Amino acid sequence: MSGKKIIIMDVDTGIDDAIAIIVALQSPNIEIIGITSVHGNVSSKKAALNTLGILQAVGRQQHANKIPVIQGALRPLSSGKKLVHTEHIHGKSGLGDIKLEYDESLLRRDGAPHFISQTLKNYRKGEVSLIATGPLTNVAKAIAADPSIVDSLSGIYVMGGAYGLASKDVYGNITPYAEFNFYCDPAAAQIVMDSGAKMNVVGLDTTKRYLVDDTFVARLLRSRKNKAAKITSSLLHYPIERFGKFDLPDVFAVAMLERPDMFEFKKGRIEVVKEGPLQGHSRFIEEAERANNSKTFVVSRIVSERHFDDYLFSRLGSNHYFF
Repeated sequence: MSGKKIIIMDVDTGIDDAIAIIVALQSPNIEIIGITSVHGNVSSKKAALNTLGILQAVGRQQHANKIPVIQGALRPLSSGKKLVHTEHIHGKSGLGDIKLEYDESLLRRDGAPHFISQTLKNYRKGEVSLIATGPLTNVAKAIAADPSIVDSLSGIYVMGGAYGLASKDVYGNITPYAEFNFYCDPAAAQIVMDSGAKMNVVGLDTTKRYLVDDTFVARLLRSRKNKAAKITSSLLHYPIERFGKFDLPDVFAVAMLERPDMFEFKKGRIEVVKEGPLQGHSRFIEEAERANNSKTFVVSRIVSERHFDDYLFSRLGSNHYFF
């Protein structure tokens, strides 16, 4: 495992979360030591079960060193916030129209914040990173319960918000002004943004610039015959049939950690509107490079969409899983 980037993933496993998990599993540079679930695309429990199903489908849970899956926050921190799910996009199960088997006895319910805190105690400072692809409830609760997490982590890699940097036209998908993850729990998002953690953030304004369609799936199936390619194509069948094209925002969070050279970043701070008609709206305030008080970097553009495409195919097309 020497030289690998060690990560915990925090997910609300819908279709793009599932593909992000597969991309991370397929990387020779990444070792996943745990996956926590959060309310979001689906309920926290369903997200955890979907995660178990993906791990089992790719053969990961048959391995002796199983990845622990921990059910996390059932509800947002934001006061009075109703749960919002995305069945209209990801289907009732969260994974489109595919059915996966899983062993529910492997699901842990000892709490995501506790798992994150206790796991970090088993590693050196700066050895573990956290990738968050859903609402930030678990991460905010973990930091509130154990602020030392901020210094223990190498970094937090977040898919959330929209900042008008890569595209001036994209500021939301759940409302015209808010991206889904931040909208689901804006209070948690602000806690994490203000935590002082070293953080790379990619917003919807970047991820919406990369869409997959039937051509992508056909190329994947034509060139690859492995489990990753087949499961990914099955996952994409539902949204592509419904919408024609589909974006993969959560994959960007994994790519930021593994291949930051594929992106340009701006340094600054993020403000999240916590209530009112603009609830969940995110605003990026750029800081001069000489300013040292912020450790937050937001993607301002993809350096090369072709390189990102090559990266994605290299992961989904690998014939080996790196345990």
